[in-house]
Amino acid sequence: MNSAFIYKILLIPEYEEALHHGRLIGAPIDIEDGYIHFSTHEQTQETLQKHFKSRGDVVILKVSVSALKDEFLRFEKSRNDALFPHYYTIMAMDAVVSTWSVPMQADGSHHIDNIDEFTKKGPEDD
Repeated sequence: MNSAFIYKILLIPEYEEALHHGRLIGAPIDIEDGYIHFSTHEQTQETLQKHFKSRGDVVILKVSVSALKDEFLRFEKSRNDALFPHYYTIMAMDAVVSTWSVPMQADGSHHIDNIDEFTKKGPEDD
């Protein structure tokens, strides 16, 4: 995969804990599965709607792939046979280049109409 960034969605308390410690061990599902689940630009919105509806406000982390250890990052088949980024170790929070807070709406959804503005490729991308 040729992507300069991958994305991690966290609930606010998970994000605050990672900030406090300076590293991300992962959400409970990540710990259970043995790796940190990420999404590509194209997968982020569907991941948010599928796994975070009615779970509260979230933060999306934009993570620089070049700041991660290559040997621990794998793109593996998951939902709909798409390749999803999985990171098999703890992530230092300095790999995060930006964050985006997404509040939960009254119906439990997260409106992210402008997600492309957050995740769009910039000049530093491939």
